[in-house]
Amino acid sequence: MTRTIRLFSWLPLILIAFSACSPQPGPKTKTKDIVSANGKLRITVPAAWQEKKGLNDSADLQAAYTPSEMYVVVLSEPKEDLQDMTLEQHSKLTREALLTGVKDPVVTGPFALQVDGRPAVQYEIRGGVDHVKVVYLHVTVDGLKYYHQILAWTVPSRFEANKPTLEGVVQRFKELP
Repeated sequence: MTRTIRLFSWLPLILIAFSACSPQPGPKTKTKDIVSANGKLRITVPAAWQEKKGLNDSADLQAAYTPSEMYVVVLSEPKEDLQDMTLEQHSKLTREALLTGVKDPVVTGPFALQVDGRPAVQYEIRGGVDHVKVVYLHVTVDGLKYYHQILAWTVPSRFEANKPTLEGVVQRFKELP
C-alpha cells in the first residue's frame, strides 16, 4: 500500500552522464509549474528544469535538472487509506523504506518546517545507492487529505550549491483544491 522511493540501477548512469559543470539556476531565475496528472498537486521549479518520467514509477510528480544533478519526486497517499497515522509516523515509515536501498546511511534531523502552510518534517540522508553517493532531502508534508513525501536529491559534491534550489522546490510544493 505504501508507495516508497525505489532508485533503479540506472541512477549512477544518469549522475555520471550529466556530471559536467553547468550554470546553477539563481534566486531570480524564472520558474514554471509542473502539475500532477490528477490536477491535485503542483511543484514550482526553475524554468530550466524538466518533468522527468522514470525517476519513480509510483510518483505523482517528478522533475529534474540533470546538468546540475538535481532531482525531485512527490508521492502522495490518501489519509483515509491509513489508520491513525501521524505526520511523524508517516515520515518514519517512508524514511525507513528509503533507507533499505541506501548503503551506510547517515541521517540528520528531524527539522520541523511548514510547506504550503502545512506542518512538515525534513531529514537529510546521505549514503550510497548503486555505487554512487547521494544526499536526499526527505520531507513529509501533512496535507489536508494526503500525506505527501517529497524526496529531493543530488550528489555530495554539489549538495551545498544545490541545496537552496532543492529546498526552494520543496517550499513551493502545493496541494491544489
